[in-house]
Amino acid sequence: MHVLINFLKNILRIFMKEKFVIILNFHRTDKFNNLNPFHSLHTISITLFKLQIIFLNFFAKCVSPSDISDFDCLSKLNYCITFDDVSSSIYNVKSFLERKKLKYTIAPCVNITENGYGNRDIVYFVNTYFSKRHIFDKVKEVFVENQEIEYNSFSFYKFSKDNRYDLKKIYKEITLPLFENIDEKEKSSLYNSKNYLSWEQIKTDFLNNDLVTIVNHGINHNKMDNFSREEVFNDVTTSTKIFEKKLGFIPKFYSVPFGQPIQNLVVDLNEALLELDYKGVFWVTGSVNKYKHEIKHQLLHLNRIHSPIKFINFLKSLIIGFSKSHLLMKDILIRNSKFNYNNFCLVSLKDKYKLLSFENIVRERKDYASSLIFFNYFFIKNPFKKNEPFYYSSLVNNRIESVGAILYYKLKAGKTIYNASIWSNWRKLKYTSLFGPGLILRQAIKNTSILTGYKSSSDAVKSYKGRNWKKIEVTRYNWSLKNNFLLENKSLKIFDTFNEEITPLLNWFNLQNNFSVYRDSKFYKWRIDKYPLAERKYFAISHNNFITSFCVVLFNKTSVEVTDFVYKKIEDFDSLICSVENYFLNKKCGRIILESNLNEISLLLKSKDDLIKSKFNNFYFLNSKKKDIKNQFNEINDKWGKDTYNYETIISGDVMLRNI
Repeated sequence: MHVLINFLKNILRIFMKEKFVIILNFHRTDKFNNLNPFHSLHTISITLFKLQIIFLNFFAKCVSPSDISDFDCLSKLNYCITFDDVSSSIYNVKSFLERKKLKYTIAPCVNITENGYGNRDIVYFVNTYFSKRHIFDKVKEVFVENQEIEYNSFSFYKFSKDNRYDLKKIYKEITLPLFENIDEKEKSSLYNSKNYLSWEQIKTDFLNNDLVTIVNHGINHNKMDNFSREEVFNDVTTSTKIFEKKLGFIPKFYSVPFGQPIQNLVVDLNEALLELDYKGVFWVTGSVNKYKHEIKHQLLHLNRIHSPIKFINFLKSLIIGFSKSHLLMKDILIRNSKFNYNNFCLVSLKDKYKLLSFENIVRERKDYASSLIFFNYFFIKNPFKKNEPFYYSSLVNNRIESVGAILYYKLKAGKTIYNASIWSNWRKLKYTSLFGPGLILRQAIKNTSILTGYKSSSDAVKSYKGRNWKKIEVTRYNWSLKNNFLLENKSLKIFDTFNEEITPLLNWFNLQNNFSVYRDSKFYKWRIDKYPLAERKYFAISHNNFITSFCVVLFNKTSVEVTDFVYKKIEDFDSLICSVENYFLNKKCGRIILESNLNEISLLLKSKDDLIKSKFNNFYFLNSKKKDIKNQFNEINDKWGKDTYNYETIISGDVMLRNI
């Protein structure tokens, strides 16, 4: 029932903004022969292959991997055809695909292409020419202490790729010795076969074909689940160089042998492929892919369905695939069978590329999160960062497992201006050490006077305990833009960037303010004017040539956000909000958003039609071990939350309106 509900929900999204891509994975298209060891490889009949493609083509558009990365090329429903290893049986369907002008992708593996067979083919030969008992006895001879290996449930096909065991040991001490004992005449069909495409065939028949995309499938087709980082990077780097040498180009997509998204492998491949400017990586997860917008800055993690050998199962796989299309890579990561924390360490880093790669996984399809432009805005151009680290992180075997990025700013408490920081982007992988995230929070607390937690997750809030943590309740207001039928406000001024006319009002506010962001031209010229993810406007009301009320507005095609505001009189702010509404009503923006902790703002907005309100808490840690805070701690503690002591707006946090 759960699968059916998710399937129906995601099908309905086809009629919304989302675009879906079904990616099918094939190996061999031929008539199945159980006496042929090569047919142990995933083999689907030519008739069924054509039936599946004709069925999909009736509903969906056939696309290439490059089309997927270019969002505008996609229809609402799309499909992509991929062939791993590239069996020579692809010639059985090549003319069919090209006659219908259907795009398809081939993924040759270096050693299979060069030798005409792969490591798995050797397994298939062993499995065909030796009895189950003979193979089992050999396994028990090598794995003497593994009592859980039992004859009744034993399958060498499965055992030889079971990452609970040492796969290199299985291959070297079981598979190869057994294979060497096969009669040379029997093995001749392996050595002399043309079961896979050669480099020459790829160059002649596929390389310059506009319908064909050629992607990298690694060196040896080994199961990479327990590869070290060095082995993963070496596979990507070496295979890429061989593709360039053999075919004259560097591939932009990588197809993972066996395709399971093992956590360490996902992390390592993501980094290795980004270093070489790859665009995407193919996995086999049984999911359909869903996109809302173009992905420019992230590596695409492309989910594939291993195409079933029966049509009814093919239809079932589509239903299951759509039911899982809402899942992201971080949701479907598989735990490493050999997971250890022996090389755990806590670090403060300035390695931008390591962070951007990590964000690619934990914030997949939030493209800005891996954008160098946004990174430079957030950290490099921040005038308050100075020489502080970009982020605190826990690493295991040089892999980031959890991160706390820091947004630096100035905060005024009482009469003192402090160097403060916002605990931003607290992310972690699905499987992490229990102590990692907590330790990096402690590290951030240790190095700052005041640490802010804006709209913190429930997991983060559990860590905000003790008298040094203070919270303030904030209300988020959201309502539809409607015409206020006001006469033109002659005192209204609109600026595209920060204007120094606003500075006197800010000076007044900073004197009045007790606990809030310290507002000055330096802050706005960075935080707002350089913000790359939305457009902006400054609205101000002037009396006697002095600005008495102003607000900063970020906006996109659908929403208007009053990101910050300062006013002397609530009446002026009311007039200002009405002017903002009328201005953006003409631009056909849908709704307006504002956040505040003040009661008078709540009273002002309560008459808005279809007003939606939600509440959350912002948290502040006052580091009383720092001398500057220690001297003022009791005063802040006594006045906290009273009347207008605190002043919170959207700009108090690290998250502002985004175009995407």
